[in-house]
Amino acid sequence: MRISKTIPIVLVVLIACSAFYLTSVSANDAASSAAVPNAAPAVEVGLAPDDDPATSGVQVINPDWESRNRAVTITADVVDMNGWDDLTGTVTAEITGPGVVEDSPVSLTFDHEIDVTTAVYTGVFNMSDHAEGDYTVIITADDAGGLSGTGQESFTYFHTAGDVTPPNVANPVADPASIVADGVEGSELSVDVTDASGIYAVTIDLSSIGGNHEQPMTSIAGTDAYTTTTTAAVGTTPGMYGLPVTATDDSPNRNTNTAVNILLTVMPQEVVTTYDFTTGAGGDRWAFRKQYGAKPPATSKVPAIEFTQSKYEKIMADDSTMQTDRTSANGKYAIHRFKFSIDEPESSITEINILWNGVGYHYWDTGGATLYIWNVESGCYEKLSSSFSTHLTLEGSITENIVDYIDDSGSLTIIAEQNTPQRKFWRWVLRSSIGTDYVRVDVTCTLQPDMVVLDITPDDTEVHPGDEMTFAVDIRNDGASAYGYIGGAAHYPDGTYCNTEWKKTDYLDTGDTATVHLGWTVPADASHGQYGFVSATWDACRAGCEDSPYYLDGCCDGEQNRYDAANLFEVVS
Repeated sequence: MRISKTIPIVLVVLIACSAFYLTSVSANDAASSAAVPNAAPAVEVGLAPDDDPATSGVQVINPDWESRNRAVTITADVVDMNGWDDLTGTVTAEITGPGVVEDSPVSLTFDHEIDVTTAVYTGVFNMSDHAEGDYTVIITADDAGGLSGTGQESFTYFHTAGDVTPPNVANPVADPASIVADGVEGSELSVDVTDASGIYAVTIDLSSIGGNHEQPMTSIAGTDAYTTTTTAAVGTTPGMYGLPVTATDDSPNRNTNTAVNILLTVMPQEVVTTYDFTTGAGGDRWAFRKQYGAKPPATSKVPAIEFTQSKYEKIMADDSTMQTDRTSANGKYAIHRFKFSIDEPESSITEINILWNGVGYHYWDTGGATLYIWNVESGCYEKLSSSFSTHLTLEGSITENIVDYIDDSGSLTIIAEQNTPQRKFWRWVLRSSIGTDYVRVDVTCTLQPDMVVLDITPDDTEVHPGDEMTFAVDIRNDGASAYGYIGGAAHYPDGTYCNTEWKKTDYLDTGDTATVHLGWTVPADASHGQYGFVSATWDACRAGCEDSPYYLDGCCDGEQNRYDAANLFEVVS
């Protein structure tokens, strides 16, 4: 079908000689004639327009294909080594493809000469309601010697511009959201990717944490999810990383989306600190002896007789040199109590491992001993390990609710108690004995920041109900390099509070300072008078709260510091 209202598109054909035969020719504007070998014309073809230059090849797009022709112009540069006037002038174009082109074949007409051997021929054909797909234009040029030369060019015909929309990438998740830089602990990274043309590939750049810069993500059957698992290489700088996702659709245009990152926090490697009596005996760690009338005691304060220095020296090393105590009263159990002051912040501790080595002996009854740890939260001892052997090593671990085992002063308490109390049988006193060779507490922790509030400064000292104001909170990181979380609340004259927003700090190295600005709108019903401001710092934000308001008792975890400044500003009428 041929439709009027054509839009011109140029087709160029270049014809040149390639096969040689002996003949005598002359060109109209040649100065002389010479006998040269005859050769078939050479043809170079061009098509116009190209509606999508960014895409390889020629793209012809006709959005009005149902009602309007799209004219395609052919330009052929034809070269004949015997002179362009050796051409017969018969230059034709055949158009083939998934649909029949009614204008084919097209007779091209002489347009102009380029030089003595080259002439340009042009022609036009129309595309309208033809099938979409790849078409080929083949040009044939004849010369007077009976030789023919051909050239061709292809184009892709679209009714629309095709798929130019990149895939949709949503729900970037790292599970867990933080891992240790040890090359072992892993996190599953996932995104949901959709596109009407299908998905060709999804990759993620893990090079910033020691991985592949183009790591493939695998499709989960029956879902839109693509996933991969990663670790953080040893030596990766702690911090939050935005890992870029590249999603490519399966359209001919191969559209890509690179706008989404998966956030993953890399933590420093865990550190293990050993507490024993090699150092600090009597200073930040203590041992007590000798007996008590219950197993276990109902309090963490007994026994209360502290080891002397000579007794401390016997438990400094695992060397079979022991401090041994035996009971002196019926109904008493031989017992040693150990108290350690733990330096690590409770929120950073991931595991506590306890070892006690020694002897538990009874002169007649059950031997061995039992190892306990004091639970501050429940107010009682919990059994870690027990044995009836005389010579024994008892061990136990705490990996959950670690804060329950460290008191307000930062101390942890354990006891080793012999299993049977002292008894008297006729004339014999059957004593309970306990001997400690060595005791230690291994504390495993991931180093944490320690954000300290230094000062709070309001941007105005006199405000009205409805005013917006900002508090500049100066902080310093006294802990490990990391991010921190800062929040606060206005302190009303009557002692109540009104919360502000919370903010995450920049990545702060140890000793770095920063100023965080917290905004607050004075409520319309705020009473008149002098107001203070309290600010708190935190080492983490609970999962799911990243986009929620944070208040003093709100969405963050692991409070580190609190600073309350009185009479900072006044609300007036």
